[in-house]
Amino acid sequence: MMRIWTRVIAGASTVVLAMCCVQCVFAVSTTFGALVVTAPKGIIRDAPGAYHIDLGVIDPLTRAVVERTFTFKNTTKDAVFITELRGSCGCETMLMSQGDRKVATASLAPGAQATVKLSIKMDSYSNGPVRKYVWAYGPGGTSQPLVTIALDMTFARSISFNPPNIDFRSVTAGQTSSVPVTLTVLKRIVTGHDLPTPVSTNPSVMVRALTATAEISENGNQALRRTYSISLASDAPTGSIAGGVRFQSNIVRPGKFPLALTAPVFGIVTGNASATPSTVFFGSLPAHALAARTVILTVPPESHTDLAAKSDEPWLTASIAAGKGIKRVLTIELQKNAPVGNVKATVMVTVGAKHVISIPVIAELTR
Repeated sequence: MMRIWTRVIAGASTVVLAMCCVQCVFAVSTTFGALVVTAPKGIIRDAPGAYHIDLGVIDPLTRAVVERTFTFKNTTKDAVFITELRGSCGCETMLMSQGDRKVATASLAPGAQATVKLSIKMDSYSNGPVRKYVWAYGPGGTSQPLVTIALDMTFARSISFNPPNIDFRSVTAGQTSSVPVTLTVLKRIVTGHDLPTPVSTNPSVMVRALTATAEISENGNQALRRTYSISLASDAPTGSIAGGVRFQSNIVRPGKFPLALTAPVFGIVTGNASATPSTVFFGSLPAHALAARTVILTVPPESHTDLAAKSDEPWLTASIAAGKGIKRVLTIELQKNAPVGNVKATVMVTVGAKHVISIPVIAELTR
């Protein structure tokens, strides 16, 4: 079986880990530090069960994939099972083997060991130092890992946004707002002398060039620099502003994927209609579960008969019922056909002819 875990960290690229997951079949040792971890290149033991390894400086233009192999050895007198492997984030694949066989389960007798091959696909990018984590869990669950490995790496600076995050702060519905952003890109990762315009992932956020592309020298490197206006449309829906502005290199790297960096977009649009909570979290649920969450809508009395709600995903439904006073109750239901993994959707509530409330929905479905 496979699980996918995702975590978004403001100001950093987002990485996804796909890892083998195994189920335990009988009671075994769950001692923290029961597994000793080694690697050919410099893993350091910080405490029982806690390790870190420095993957060095990563040039994502020339290194499409970074690989490391870890050995997990059972140093106790009892059998040890690795029931689950998790990562904090990253385009990483972990393959487990015992001897010359790839295995989906790791049953380790005293003194036995399993090998885990880690591959990190550099299809996301960040600037400077980055730390990711990998955890190995036993039958005791996720409250206490058998092993924690911190993965340190430093990305060579190739693309940068200034500021790194685009924050519109609070904007009144019907108004617009703009933030100037300067993009700097090393010449070696683009062709031509004119920077391509970054692309917004939010249809309510627009990107427009303010200056021509300038050639500069930065820390001894030849670079291109251009300033853009990032604008929020006046018809942006009420609620949290999400998404990002993404620059993608026009050079194809080894591995056939381009080098790209996204500047996250933040802020909130406020108006005379609102939703509480503004974002819906279902938390962690088993696959194929049915679940519901409620949101309180506050809308003007004249709009009570002109409300509608719609989800952008078929596995999520939304309906509105009467509440107290000017309140209305929005019920958001997760259906059995929701995909496994970290899932996201948006419920759009229209209030009258123009006003829209956007409500992000986040859930984690596990097998």
